[in-house]
Order: sequence, then C-alpha cells, then structure tokens
Amino acid sequence: MKKTSSSAQNTAFVLSTVWKYISKIFTVAFSILFTVFIIAVITGVIMASALAIYVKKYIDPTFDIPDLQSNIELSTSLYYDDGTGPEGAPNWVELEEDRLYASENRTWVPYDKIPENLVNAFIAIEDKRFRTHNGVDYRRTIGAFLELIQGNTSYGGSTITQQLIKNNTKEDDTTIQRKIQEILRALDLEKRRSKEEILEMYLNTIYLSQGQYGVQAAAREYFGKDVTDLTLTECAAIASITQYPTKWDPKQNPENNRKRRTDVLWEMWKQGLITEEEYNVSCEEELVLVDEENILTSIFLIVCVGVFFMCGAIYSFRKYSHYNFFKAIWHSIVTAIHLVAVWFPIAMFIIFKIIFTQKTMDWGKTQHGVSNVEGVQ
Repeated sequence: MKKTSSSAQNTAFVLSTVWKYISKIFTVAFSILFTVFIIAVITGVIMASALAIYVKKYIDPTFDIPDLQSNIELSTSLYYDDGTGPEGAPNWVELEEDRLYASENRTWVPYDKIPENLVNAFIAIEDKRFRTHNGVDYRRTIGAFLELIQGNTSYGGSTITQQLIKNNTKEDDTTIQRKIQEILRALDLEKRRSKEEILEMYLNTIYLSQGQYGVQAAAREYFGKDVTDLTLTECAAIASITQYPTKWDPKQNPENNRKRRTDVLWEMWKQGLITEEEYNVSCEEELVLVDEENILTSIFLIVCVGVFFMCGAIYSFRKYSHYNFFKAIWHSIVTAIHLVAVWFPIAMFIIFKIIFTQKTMDWGKTQHGVSNVEGVQ
C-alpha cells in the first residue's frame, strides 16, 4: 500500500511540475506575441497616419476623363458627293484611304460596336479580374510591389483602369509615389465611370504599333476592315500587341505575335470566354494581314504597264496607219509588247532603285533616333 501511495504521489508531483513549466512557457509566449501585436498595431497606425499625411500633401487621388473622345479624335475624314442622292441631294461618301492624320492615327468607336471577343481578349490577357475588382487588383499590386523592392520593374501589376490613367497622363515612371497616386486615381475613376465606359476609353486609346492608336485604327492597319468585322483570331492578334507593341507586332514580328496570340486564346479558353472548339480552330487558323504597300505597288505596276502598252500601241498605229487597218493593229500590238517587255523593266528598275535608296536613308535616320517614335506600354 505504501509503495502504491508513494508512486501516485511521485506521479502527481511530476505532472504538477510539468504543468507549471508548460504554463510558464505559454505565459511567456503569449506575452511575446501580445507585445509583438501591440508593436505591429502601433507601427501600422503610425505608417497609416504618415501615408495619409503624405497622400494629402503630395498626391491628388481624384481623376476623371470628361472629354476624352473629343480630345483624341485626331484623324480628319474626307468625303465626296457621288451624285446618287435623291432629287439632286448630295450623298456623301467617306474616302477611307485619304484620311488626314495628326501625329497619331486614331478613330473612336463606341463600346457597342466593339466585338465581345475583342473585349474578352484584352481582359483575359491584361486584367482577368477586371469585371470584379474596384479598379485595383490587390493580388497583382502586392506582387508588383514585392518585385519593385527586389529591383524588378517589368512585373505587370496594373489593371486596365490603371493603364488607362497611365496612357492618358503620360506618367509612367517607376516610383512608389506614382504607383500610389495611380492606385488612388483608379479607385476614384471606377466610382465615376462604369466598366463599359472605362473599356471604351481604354480600347480607343491603347497604342497598337505601326503608329495606330485604338482598336479601330489597328483593325484597318492590319486587316483592312472595321473592328466590328474582326474574327476571333484577329481579335486575339490585336490584343497580343499591347504589352510590347514592336515585339508583338504581327507585321514586324509575325512569329512572336503567333505565340502571344496562342497565349491570349489559351487564357480566353481557361477563363471560360470561348469554347474548346473555338480555341482549337483559332490556334490553327492562319492570320491574313493586309499589306497596303504591296497593294499600292501592284496598282502602280498595272497602271504603268497599261500606260507603256497604250503609248506603244498609239505610236505604232500612227506609224503603220498607211497599211491596211488590221496590219496596223498587228504592228501596234507587237510594238507595244516589245516596249513593255524591254523598256518597262529598265524603267521600273531605275524607279525602284531611287525609292529603295530613299527608304534606306530614312531607315538609317530612324535607327539613330532622328525620327523614331516608339509607343511605350
């Protein structure tokens, strides 16, 4: 009995001692954590107060774009009366190829005329949470700040709203002050404007290489059509350009654009914006670009051939007009063909040699910064 009682007492003593030590450990740990919590709260309050004072003194958080459309309509359309109006009334037809442009080629298109696939393509690759955030994607913003602290300024943390503000204020320096101001302005702009208005302004002001600003100008430049007529593949191609316009330019770097275009389509499919079938078909579809320079060159050559042929025919017909009519016609055709076959290539060689030399000189000036203007995104 004595041994059993003594053993029980020893066990109780050990348990009591262990409990005392555990209690002390928990007490010390709680005290440390509570102290750290209080310090963190005080530090947060101090930092928040300092930030509030800084923002109030140095940053203007308000932002709106009241007259953006009228301010950026930088192309002038020319019209002519084709004489088909009723009862002598004028019927004005736009000369699309003869527009007058300022330093930027841009044509405004309302939101309801922009294809849904084009809108979704931009959202998918640029700002996939655009429809749910309030102007700032905090997950991407935190990531961007962490990258900025590490010295990496290429991480894209800006939402479409923030990009719109940056594109129109031309403020793109990588400083914390500018980023804070951009965030506050984005929050303010989303209170003033709907998502559709922000998208309309963004899609009409974004730089898309080749001197084209906005999706309508880009659709004309790359595909020779209105933005309303773009296919899914063409929408993805245009949306691919924004991050690095020259690198993803479908004319200058078609292979780069194809890879980026596939990424855009993949994001659209992954986010449920297109079906798997649409994704597969669009990935396999070839992108057909319109090359205005080649078209104009072809027209020029056809006209020149026609002029050479007519001149040779007229000259020969007059020369052999004393023969019978059919013989004169025959000599005219033979002489005209000879003129086109022999002298036309020589004339074209001289003309294109002059043009090529001039372009080479212009290209050299551009490469050395005399006239090169690159859009920065």
